[in-house]
Amino acid sequence: MMAAAKCEMAAVNTSPPGDPKYIDLAKTGAHISRPVAARDCERLDQVVAGLRDGNAQLTFSLDEHGEVVVRGTASMVCEVDCQLCLRPKTVTLAAEISGVVTAQPQEGRQTDNGPVDWDAQPIIVSGADLNVIELVEDELLLQVPTQVCKDSACEYRPALSYAAAGTQEQAGQAQDHPFEVLRELKLKQDK
Repeated sequence: MMAAAKCEMAAVNTSPPGDPKYIDLAKTGAHISRPVAARDCERLDQVVAGLRDGNAQLTFSLDEHGEVVVRGTASMVCEVDCQLCLRPKTVTLAAEISGVVTAQPQEGRQTDNGPVDWDAQPIIVSGADLNVIELVEDELLLQVPTQVCKDSACEYRPALSYAAAGTQEQAGQAQDHPFEVLRELKLKQDK
């Protein structure tokens, strides 16, 4: 139990020397609950606007193959430009984190007993040390929506309707001569 508290304190900084090791966290069944500062999420801050501090809860364990499993949640509030109405909207990015921590790609993962087919999503890491910010930021980047304006009553949503039957003739005339307005402007200018 003392190891989990020690991990929480060490994880407060983004990457302090002596970050805990994934395997040590899993062996002790550690639970990390900590705030995630917006200023530490540089990649996420480049994709969204108005990023606010969030939080993360992660639990580590060992699976039946002796591999490190991490499960938890993370969330942050930010503003995202809607690709439909082109207005910024405030959204909560919420990620469910669940996977096997490994240094090998999924198809190359092996145990002492040979290759294993895991159902869990691999979380590929480059070292043995835990970087909570990097792990959380990766998962939140996957949650950034492209269309945040789902409300059909949005006042900024573009009109998605066609002209009424009576006005189609007028629209058709303009469509037959799309540069008519420019021609008239040129004629006025030449006078």
